[in-house]
This record gives sequence, C-alpha cells and structure tokens, in this order.
Amino acid sequence: MYFLMTAAQRAERGGTLYLEFQPGPYCEKHWQADSLYLPAPLFDDLGLYDLFHKAIPHFDYYYYTEVTADQLRLLAQLAQEHHTQCAAEILAELIPHAEKWLAQYGCFTICGI
Repeated sequence: MYFLMTAAQRAERGGTLYLEFQPGPYCEKHWQADSLYLPAPLFDDLGLYDLFHKAIPHFDYYYYTEVTADQLRLLAQLAQEHHTQCAAEILAELIPHAEKWLAQYGCFTICGI
C-alpha cells in the first residue's frame, strides 16, 4: 500500500490538509513539486504525532521542522519497535527519498498543516 503522494497526486486529490516532506532545508514555500505528501487525517488517525515527537522533539504539526539523519534513524527504529504496521510502512516509503535528501542537503523538512 502506498501512503505518500507526489505533488501531482496531491493536486489531483485536492485539499490542503497534508504534511509535506520537502527536500533540504525549508525553502520559504509550500506545495513544492519535488516534495512528498501525507494526508493529515491519516497522520492523525494513526496517532503519528507521538511517534514523530519522540524521535524529533522539536516536531511542530503546524509549522516546519528540519529533520537530521539521526532523527530519521530514530523515527524508523521507533516505528518498527513501538508503533503500527502502517507507521512502519509509511517510514519505509519515506526513507529512500529522505536518505537521498539527507545526502544532498544534510536535512529534509516536514511542513505541517
């Protein structure tokens, strides 16, 4: 099952309730073509706030949060150990992209709703 959407898929689906996973540091804009998107209702239904906040203490659901490689590793580890199968699958989808962004930029950004 695929949880993350491309910009084109998000635009087709419409709405604005998405968390945006943006390559690199925050670029002062939302809805970037090279970002990935996760519907906020799904994030909420799966209770992912607590998971993200444990791995990324400064995670802000309503603002932007830059994520480091160490935080991504901890997030993936916590998802495997203490959370749902869906959380682990979402992280499995995100990790290849995030690792590429981390290698290129040193971080990636989660833009809240």
